Amino acid sequence: MKKITVTLSLLLVLSSISFLFACANQKPIEGVVIETNEDDADVSIEEVAIETREDDSDDRVPRDSYLAISDESIGSSGRRWDQPEGYNAYRIHVTNNRNEKLTVTVSYDNGNKRWSFEVPANDSRTRTVNNAWSGRHNVSFTTSSGALSGTISVRVSDENL
Repeated sequence: MKKITVTLSLLLVLSSISFLFACANQKPIEGVVIETNEDDADVSIEEVAIETREDDSDDRVPRDSYLAISDESIGSSGRRWDQPEGYNAYRIHVTNNRNEKLTVTVSYDNGNKRWSFEVPANDSRTRTVNNAWSGRHNVSFTTSSGALSGTISVRVSDENL
């Protein structure tokens, strides 16, 4: 029994070392990147060059990440978070509980840069931005009726998500 435990422990250590070496060889993507696992037709961009990808299979593990906004209600005053220096990525998840389309707009650089996406009625969407700007990010929400109901979460990371 002791021999099996030692063998399993050794295999676990070796696989952890192998994983760390694999993560260390990842190269960052240049520029701002928004990744999505949904149809990109509902993403609009103003003043920012962004590359979108549908592949959401990247399995890298961030060295440090946390929820800057954790399942908070959306509202007419919007939400905001501070993207720390050195944290190059964030993932935003929005759930729309209304029977109408919701437009989500993220602005940064003192409001000079912005991008938006739509969340269909009674649905959710997730968008990932790599190589994000540091500083204050503001999120606003709009519907055709002006009524809002749903939630938002934002995870920031020092590694691409």
